[in-house]
Amino acid sequence: MSNTTTEFEERIMIDENQYREIVNFYSEKNPHLNFIKNQNFYFDNEKCYLTNHHITLRARIVDEIECEFTCKIKEEKGDREISDTLNAEKKQLLPDKNILPDGHVKNFLDTLDQDITGYKKIASLTTIRLEINENDHLFVVDKNSYGQSIDYNIEVESSSVFKAQKYLKKYCKQFKIEINKNQYIGKARRAIKASIEKN
Repeated sequence: MSNTTTEFEERIMIDENQYREIVNFYSEKNPHLNFIKNQNFYFDNEKCYLTNHHITLRARIVDEIECEFTCKIKEEKGDREISDTLNAEKKQLLPDKNILPDGHVKNFLDTLDQDITGYKKIASLTTIRLEINENDHLFVVDKNSYGQSIDYNIEVESSSVFKAQKYLKKYCKQFKIEINKNQYIGKARRAIKASIEKN
């Protein structure tokens, strides 16, 4: 299964107290909320070519079962995602042996001016995610662990940038979160930066 989509997302960092307040609010409304565990592995070459060109190459294992291999390209009107769902065998080849599987993602990487054999795992990040499905958007609450760091963010996914921004402002007002657009750095960049600094 493969596809190419455009995502319209808005995100903001929050602190631990705000995270707990939001989780408690929704847990009281629905005591049977399910949290999703995402294990993210990020790939690039030694020169960080993809990162420097606003491209994220990621393998994501969801609840230790499903694995999706994704290339996310930052674009002005939204993030373009090219993805392939991987079987168990291919899932192990990626983080363990840095073998990129055939598919839509690899086909895209072949169009770039880089040797595809140079990509390797450079960072990892684990997210415990709460997803709240609303009528025309998805509200996401994340706790992220990478290296020695733990941080938190909220995210809104919708059918347009305008809607995503509108609902993010709504949640920030509801939970008294100050909006600062300049403070958000993507998960991949945070994890890669921490990994580089460690090494």
